[in-house]
Amino acid sequence: MRRSLLAGRNRVAGLVTPLCGQRKQLFSVYSFCRHETSAAPEEPDRKVSIEDDRKVGMERFESLGLEEAYEGESILRGDFGTKESPVIVRSWFDSRIVGCVGGKGETGHDLLWHEVRKDRPLVCLECGQYFSLRPHPFKLLLERDNLKNTEEVKQIDEMIVKAESEERPLTSDEKQKVGTLLKQFVEKEEAELVK
Repeated sequence: MRRSLLAGRNRVAGLVTPLCGQRKQLFSVYSFCRHETSAAPEEPDRKVSIEDDRKVGMERFESLGLEEAYEGESILRGDFGTKESPVIVRSWFDSRIVGCVGGKGETGHDLLWHEVRKDRPLVCLECGQYFSLRPHPFKLLLERDNLKNTEEVKQIDEMIVKAESEERPLTSDEKQKVGTLLKQFVEKEEAELVK
């Protein structure tokens, strides 16, 4: 003999429920709701359009014409990285992949790819070159809580605010000035980290 699952549950819980009565009540509530809500909703007289046309991140710097400064240098150049003076790798993220060819002379080798991570210097196993990850200067500008309010930062901020208020990209002179100020800011930051 086959039993219904519902009947078994009701017996286990000690409940006796008259299903016919429940269906009747359910039907009457359903029909009441259906009749009350059958009228079509009224169309609003006006529609509210919400548009947020603020530009953030890459789009913000593209509108100012600062793509090159935003993206940073694609090729790392400089002296051979040592433990005391590692190659500084700039990134927006907590890690970045870099290629190492070991430099010139006897330390040179085929291209090897490494992942440099935040707060963890990396050593190339082939040539012994050191790499260190640091935040990108524009990231520091955007995350003002971590940024010291230096003269360079104030000047960059003034130029960007002025260009944005006038809804125009930065001029070539302004771009050059921002690049120079960013380099000065980075040099001061590096000097403080060495101390």
